Amino acid sequence: MHQYYTNIAEGEPNVVWSDTLVRQLVYWFAWGAIMPLILWLTSRPRVAVLVLAAVPICVARVAAAYAIRWLFVPGLALEPHGFVLYTRAWLRIDLITYTAVVSAMVAVGHWRKGREAEVQLSEARLRALQMQIHPHFLFNTLNTIAMLIRTANPARALTVLAELGDLLRQMLDDDPGLEVPLREELRFLEGYLGIERARFSDRLRVTMTVEPQALDAHVPRFVLQPLVENAIRHGIAKRVASGVLTITGARVGSSLSLVVSDDGPGPAVDSSDGVGLANTRERLRHLYGAGAVLSLTQASGGGAVASITLPWHTS
Repeated sequence: MHQYYTNIAEGEPNVVWSDTLVRQLVYWFAWGAIMPLILWLTSRPRVAVLVLAAVPICVARVAAAYAIRWLFVPGLALEPHGFVLYTRAWLRIDLITYTAVVSAMVAVGHWRKGREAEVQLSEARLRALQMQIHPHFLFNTLNTIAMLIRTANPARALTVLAELGDLLRQMLDDDPGLEVPLREELRFLEGYLGIERARFSDRLRVTMTVEPQALDAHVPRFVLQPLVENAIRHGIAKRVASGVLTITGARVGSSLSLVVSDDGPGPAVDSSDGVGLANTRERLRHLYGAGAVLSLTQASGGGAVASITLPWHTS
């Protein structure tokens, strides 16, 4: 409509609004027709190439407009002054449009590259934090195996060694991914608890209550093992009698709640600064920002409660 009223203001005779609308549509469809060429030029932007290509691109835009009119709007008359004069008449506007389009595409390209680099760096940091947990876990497990051997229980030691091998295959997966469904995380945790049961025997009792729908929720890989290890180390291991480790998982609105609690003496002063919990906090921060929370508190009846709240998602 702007072009229509502009034509009237300039005194052009026999101005028809429908013809003006069609001409504007042809103009922008012509830019759309040559957009793949502009995308190719800006995929690896070189200032000299983009500048030298400006006029040829504008000529190509006019050629595309003529082709669109000839193919799809045969009733719309072509400009009487011819292709060359029409190109010259529109060159200034076409150059402005070309500059705006190229600038936007180059800016978006730089933003995408920067974003990809940021994501790659974040994933590298996450994997590094994840791998820091492995030696700590391996050291504790080897201590358990050594203890079983010292107590003349080589058969159980071999069983734990086999369980350790299964866990290591999962931990050293070539492409483990940063997140897994909760059911897969719990499967790994069961293997880890099997090793800890060998260490504590009847002194370790585990209660696990997870809502069925929560099993499909995605969680950071190995997110529960550090919490369970912390509860065993500072709770169960410090009890003379048997202790209970409780693990729950449930959907709460748009969040997933994971809780690991024990009935030991409560959280140790330095337990929140351990390698496992510190790395878990850092991984959650990288993955979800303020959308995830890890807290370690004293239970009202004694013992420690480690809680993780994550954004709910299943893909």
